[in-house]
Amino acid sequence: MLAGRLTGTLNGRPAVIEADAAGVVLSLRSLRTAWDMRRQATTLLPALGLLRQGRVALQMRVAGLPSVALLPRASLLARLAVPELGSFH
Repeated sequence: MLAGRLTGTLNGRPAVIEADAAGVVLSLRSLRTAWDMRRQATTLLPALGLLRQGRVALQMRVAGLPSVALLPRASLLARLAVPELGSFH
């Protein structure tokens, strides 16, 4: 079981990864950080594949808004923003 909290930066902006029995949540403070991450989606696909194989739920929360599911099935909003996520269903 994954458990813990990792605080750091992504492109110089604060980011937090929290894991517990329910899954992993990536929290970003700004929409700009999430938008910048979008360009790196192709390089993140192998890591997302490993999480999917391990049946780990992944969600992303941006600027305190409600979280958006990325795994096991990406939400419609996530698939619209990052079409590459559509291959993970």
